[in-house]
Amino acid sequence: MGNIGNNKKFKLSVRVKLSVLVLFFLHSLFFHANEAPAPKLTVILVIDQFAAHLLQKVRPFVKHGFQSLLKNGIIYEHAFVPYGIPTTAPGHCSLNTGTTPSNHGIVSNTWRSRQQNVAADQDQNYPTFFNEADGRSPVNIVLEGISDSFARMSTPADPHYVFSVAGKSRSAICTANKLGKALWFDQDKGLFTSSRFYFNEFPQWVNDFNKKEDFYHENKSITWKSVFPLDHVAYKYVVNNGYDHTILKKSLINTTFKPNHMIHKKHDDLNKAYAYLELTPQINQHLFDLAFQTVQYHLKQKKRGRMLLWVCVSATDKIGHLMGPESYETFDMLYHLDRQFGAFMKQIKRTIGLQNTLFVLTADHGIASIPELAKGRGHVHAQRINKKVLKTEINEFIEEKYGIVNCCTDVQAANVYLNLIESESKKNTVIHAVKRFLLSKKYIRNAWSYYELVTTPMVPGSIEALFRNQIFLNRSGDIIFQIAPHCLIDDKKTGTAHDTPYSDNTHVPLILYQQGVYEQKTVIDRVYFTQLANSLAHVLKVPAPDASTMPILPKLKPFWQD
Repeated sequence: MGNIGNNKKFKLSVRVKLSVLVLFFLHSLFFHANEAPAPKLTVILVIDQFAAHLLQKVRPFVKHGFQSLLKNGIIYEHAFVPYGIPTTAPGHCSLNTGTTPSNHGIVSNTWRSRQQNVAADQDQNYPTFFNEADGRSPVNIVLEGISDSFARMSTPADPHYVFSVAGKSRSAICTANKLGKALWFDQDKGLFTSSRFYFNEFPQWVNDFNKKEDFYHENKSITWKSVFPLDHVAYKYVVNNGYDHTILKKSLINTTFKPNHMIHKKHDDLNKAYAYLELTPQINQHLFDLAFQTVQYHLKQKKRGRMLLWVCVSATDKIGHLMGPESYETFDMLYHLDRQFGAFMKQIKRTIGLQNTLFVLTADHGIASIPELAKGRGHVHAQRINKKVLKTEINEFIEEKYGIVNCCTDVQAANVYLNLIESESKKNTVIHAVKRFLLSKKYIRNAWSYYELVTTPMVPGSIEALFRNQIFLNRSGDIIFQIAPHCLIDDKKTGTAHDTPYSDNTHVPLILYQQGVYEQKTVIDRVYFTQLANSLAHVLKVPAPDASTMPILPKLKPFWQD
């Protein structure tokens, strides 16, 4: 009997030990499963001027890349730009740094400094390849971003690659920043280029890419063919008579372009040899081809390592400014982009695997309607104001009242720049007088001096706070103003822009997707797109950008943790 009892105790003891081991094993599995591995490849697709309202309009008709993310990803329905004058350079820089222009310093695409215009990425110390007279670098960005953080964690055993490929130099540079590598399209040469800040010698693999691409050959032509017949319901939001108020005055659909095609000789962005490419969906295909070549060269061939890849589409912005958001070109560009992005995703699936790749879709800013079309829809206060006329009116006001000639040096991106160096004693008086003069205009909703925005207590998230998030000492104007809805201050008689704090310009798409990890959620909480950088740091397991205090995006966790 004693042996029987001992055997029972022995068997019970073994069962208990096995149970403990199993529980320990399951706990370990659960613990490690909760710690989702960092993706091998992270692709951030930034579509310039892609407003959330445009995504909603094309949503029923996209069947490829956009649909894949909309169907499977984590969708942040209410993502906003947290500052008041959304433009390209601040948008890309804010996405990378996880903070606003008041911290990273890129207040606009250009600003006034010592009575001269300064471009956000301008730096003559670092000439660009193929054009030594042009210099570009991230010297004006005063902070580091997720690109720098990810690159800094690189080791020989686990190399980290950071690249940004873009249509515009400022898009590439503001996302690559200091430690990434920026590549962008040169409209004069028809090639992708970079500057000597990023490479001592131009990479041979990019040279090889340039040589094999169609745009390199002088005898090539491109015809813009629409994805759907033009009477298809996919274009139901197009305003057919809107072309009277566009810069080109006519549709580009079914137009054939060739190198040196003079589209508009007086428009700075349209009088270059290869500018035509950025007015067709073809440039986006070249951009995705270069993006895939970057992945193949650095990840597939070398196998080890991880990559953070920014793909910054600029053609949408070019078309949007020229033709407006109610044009065939704007919608058809997005339908082509949906197909091109879908094909790119399939390439990544075959080489890296969707389960190893995190995709992010977002935008740097939105787009407002052409004011004349907005007025036709019933917005009776919508109007276009000539920037040069406003500048002249300000100067005449100052000269008549204070005797100072040509005091207003510029009006740009809702900033008024004054030259009061020789009238320092009158500075505050003149600034506040000009502010009152602006407020007398029906198209100006509000105005502040620079120091009012710095010092006045404000409600977080208010319009005033959005403008304070935009200002930076010696780069912002002496006066910053809020234009009324559906109004536009510009130096062009047609087209549109996005320099206002309203939702058509500040509400942007934000979707994240990694197959089997981050997927199938819709988040209705209001978020800011500056939360992306710290969220990526969390996912990629690297330190957050050095000045971002933004919280991680809500519900950003592997699907199995729900």
